[in-house]
Amino acid sequence: MFVVLTKRNLKEETATKVPIIVLAGASWNKDCRKMRGILEEIEEEYKGRRNQKVKFATLNVDQERKIAESWGIVHGFKLRIPALIFIKDGMMVERIYKSMTKDDLLMKMAQFVSPGDERTDTAYSSEFKLTNLGI
Repeated sequence: MFVVLTKRNLKEETATKVPIIVLAGASWNKDCRKMRGILEEIEEEYKGRRNQKVKFATLNVDQERKIAESWGIVHGFKLRIPALIFIKDGMMVERIYKSMTKDDLLMKMAQFVSPGDERTDTAYSSEFKLTNLGI
């Protein structure tokens, strides 16, 4: 089940050691709907895995415009959707502004989600700390 991120729950939902993949988009966008379907398939595959935990979330850019702006998804009237935001240890570690195939997304996730990964990885840049993005 996807967590729906809002300004009210963003800090609480992202304050976890479990890696988070956020699909930022809009329901009216065809590519966003396609990515949602792919992520739902992957989420179903990950449900039974004990040693590979990942949390899936969505951000509606129409309803949560300030967050979308602070994350670089909205620039004036231009939307960069679908956007996949990878959050680890409360920090945004990567942003991808395009649709991906399921295989490409699984390869990206393999770099991001490590089996049994509960450590704090200092290799990630602190440049994308959520607190630095006005959240």
